[in-house]
Amino acid sequence: MQSASARRYLDAEEFASRRAVVKGFVEIGSMPRLLELVTGKPSAIAYRIEFTREASGRPRIIGRMEGILPLTCQRCLNSLDWRFDTDPVLCRNHASAPWRPMQGQ
Repeated sequence: MQSASARRYLDAEEFASRRAVVKGFVEIGSMPRLLELVTGKPSAIAYRIEFTREASGRPRIIGRMEGILPLTCQRCLNSLDWRFDTDPVLCRNHASAPWRPMQGQ
C-alpha cells in the first residue's frame, strides 16, 4: 500500500474520520508552470494538510504552505526571493459539492 503522501488523490472523508495529517515537500522543479517563473536554483515548498470535521460533521481541510521562490522583479529585472507562508482552509456544503475556501479564514 502506498503512503498517503505518495498518493495522487486523497479521500477527504476517510482522512477527516481519522483526523489524518499529511506533510512533506514538493520540489518546484516538478511544477512546470511555476518552474518557468523562477530564477536561480529552484527550491522546495513545504506543505502540511490536516483533515478534520466541522461541528456539522462536514470534512474540513486545513493546509499550510511555505517556502521561498526566487523570482525576477518586473520593475528592475533583478532577482528577488519572494517568501510566502499561507494557510488555506477548504470545506464543502455537501458530499457532491466542490471544495471551496472558507469565508473569513
